[in-house]
Amino acid sequence: MIMDSQAIENLEVIECVENGIPNVEGSLLQFVDHTMTPFGKRQLKRWLLSPLMCPDKINDRFDAIEDLMKMPL
Repeated sequence: MIMDSQAIENLEVIECVENGIPNVEGSLLQFVDHTMTPFGKRQLKRWLLSPLMCPDKINDRFDAIEDLMKMPL
C-alpha cells in the first residue's frame, strides 16, 4: 500500500506542521526512529510511507528485525 500525500500529512508520519512550519518533532518517524545509520533512517522512512498489507510479508519483516536485534554491536 502506498499512502497519498494527504494521508501522510494528516497522520503526521514524517513531519508535523505547526503555524505553517514543518517539524520532525512529534511525528511518527521521530517516535519510532532509533536507527544508527543514514541507511537505516532512509529504510525506516520508506517502510513508514509504504506499509505492508500481506500478513506473511509483515511476519517476514518482524523476523528480519528480530534477527538483526540478536546480532552483537
